[in-house]
Order: sequence, then structure tokens, then C-alpha cells
Amino acid sequence: MWPDPVFSDNLLSARIAERHATMNHPSFISRMLIALLLLTALPSGFVLSGDDAPLQPEAVDPIELADSMLMQQIQRQVEAIPEAERLLKGRQILLDNVDKFQGDNARRRVYFSIGQLYKAEGDSANAMIYFEKGGASEDGSRIGAFSREHVLDLLEAKGDAESIQKKALEFRDSADGTDEDFASFTQRAGMALIQAGDRDRAVELGIDAAKRRPCRATFGVLETLSGSANNGPTDNKSYLKGMRWLASDRSGDFGQSARFLGNLAHAEELSGNIDESIRIRQRIVEQYPKSENVVSHLYSISSMSFSQGDTETARSSLSKLAEGDFPDDVRARARNSLNGMLDQLGVQAPRIASPTVVPTPSRWRIVFVLANLLVLALIGVLVFLKKRASK
Repeated sequence: MWPDPVFSDNLLSARIAERHATMNHPSFISRMLIALLLLTALPSGFVLSGDDAPLQPEAVDPIELADSMLMQQIQRQVEAIPEAERLLKGRQILLDNVDKFQGDNARRRVYFSIGQLYKAEGDSANAMIYFEKGGASEDGSRIGAFSREHVLDLLEAKGDAESIQKKALEFRDSADGTDEDFASFTQRAGMALIQAGDRDRAVELGIDAAKRRPCRATFGVLETLSGSANNGPTDNKSYLKGMRWLASDRSGDFGQSARFLGNLAHAEELSGNIDESIRIRQRIVEQYPKSENVVSHLYSISSMSFSQGDTETARSSLSKLAEGDFPDDVRARARNSLNGMLDQLGVQAPRIASPTVVPTPSRWRIVFVLANLLVLALIGVLVFLKKRASK
């Protein structure tokens, strides 16, 4: 009924944008209210035995059944209200009846709905109260997680970064939610810290979350927080800290891809950590010899090594390009660069000849030549026939 959060590397924006696009629209809230009533009115132990068959009980919990009957009664009242008046009157009906629900699950859904209705009217203070009530459960339910994120949304709208950070961690640690919920609340807290200028603490928070719940969700949040903490080549200590942690074996294969390591190598280079950048690039070349960026990494290793005075590594990297399984133009360029390096170093060594590339006639050129020959042959035949006819 409510859209499920979608986890990705950009977990925060994926979850919030999808929900904001639909759930804050007044017409949706009106429909949501009816949908809420319909869903809560059906106890989990009831099943449909046919298209038009009545509901059949299967060991229905008596509390769920009582809550279901109450919700069906509320549903009929709300459906009878004209849609233009449904938000206000429907909210009042829910307020009048919320304490009559015996089950926590039904009551949380009603709290959440009331919070949505207050929010739609712009009453953030009352919306906060009911979202807090809807998120008070510690059972890791989805409605509880949604309620908590709405609380954070309201704090975010006020620009209260410190309160967001504290509340997000309180929500994260007070409920036994999914890995995605744990990661999402960590990210909300971390982004609030970054907004407040505490980038190093935000990355530390991400590292702590990855240690406590090592999974792709928390690793993705750490990468996101690290990237958000990057303040340029001269101020990227926090970024490098998070990325280096992920590049270790503590994150499994998450931080071991050629793409991830390439980004880290580039950041190390920009920060002046040339030896570390060379080491990482050599690791990429060794582990991912077929990577699309291997040529670029070998050239970078050669260039940086030469600037560091390590001419042996510089020559070795160019030799791998010149003699490796690469396209002819790549090998030719590498041999020219290697010969130029030897000349610059004054090394008396045999120069490597660039491969002679014999152009292969293209298919269309062959067709063009054959077509011309055919035309010439036809002209010759016509001339012959004309001469013969004139005799």
C-alpha cells in the first residue's frame, strides 16, 4: 500500500524522493486513507476462498478481529464523507477512535495516517506528534520505519541538523529493523553531520555502521558519506579514510572492484600520495588485466614513477603496453613513448621498432574497384558490338 523503500548506492535520495512524489499529495492522502482502512480491516488470519466468496477465518487472533471490525465501521463512515471534506472529517473520525484499537499494529497505522493528514494541512507540530507515536514500536515494522523517516523529514524542513542526527541514531538503535533501515537512518544522521560541517565524524559513523552490520547496505552508505565528505584535493582526509576502509578486505568484494579502486587511486594521486596511488594502480593491473582502464593505469604508473625517479618501474609499465596483448595503435604509441624515455635518460639500448601496420582494404573499397572494372568491361562490350554492327 505504501511504496517500499528502494535501496541503492544513493539510498537517502531514493527513499525520500519516491515517497515525497506520491505520499504528500492531498488527493493521494485521501485515497491512502481509504486504502488504509481497507487493508487494516482485513485480519491476517482471513482468506478469500473465491472471487465473490465471503472471508473465511483461519485461526484469527481475537484482537485483530476486533480491530478489523472497528476499522470496517470507520471505513464506512469515511467513505460516506464527500471527498472535499474527507481529509478534515476523516482525520477527526480517526482521532475519536484511535484509542479503541487494541492491537499495536492497527493503532500504529492509524497514528501514521493521522500524521499524514496533519502534514497535508501544514500542521507540522501535530504531524510530528503522531508520526512519533506511529514510530514508537521497536519491532522493526515497515510502518514504524516510515513514521520515523517522516519525523526526520519534518526536522529536515526546519533545518535542524543536530536534532536530525540525534533522532536518526535514536531511531536506528531503538528498533530491530532491516539492514536497509539501519543503513538509511545512519545515512540521515551522517548527512546531518556533514551539513553541520563535521565531515570526519560523519565518515566515522559510516565506518562504525559497516562494522556493526557488515552488508552491502551499510557499505553503500559509507561510500556515499565518504563521497559527500570530500571537500576537494586539499581537504579530502575524511573521504580517503572511508574509501581506504572499504578498499580493505573488511568489506568483502564491495571495495575490490576495478572501478572502486580506480577512484581511490585517483584521489590518492590528487592528494599527493603518489606511492599509494601507484600501488593501487598496480593492484588493478594485476587483478583486472582485462579492465577497460588498464591502459590508462599503466601510463599513469609510468608517468608517476618517472616523476618519483623510479625509472625502472616507469620503463616496465611502458614495456607491458608495448609488448602486451593490446591493439596495434596502443602498442605503437607505448613503443614510441618508451624510446623517447630511453633517449631522455641517455640509455644506450636498442630501440624498439614500432609495428608496421599494413592497411587492410576495406570491404567497400573492394566493391568500388570491382564495380569500376565491371563498368569498363561493359563499355568494352558495347564498343565491340557497335563496331561489328557498322560492318
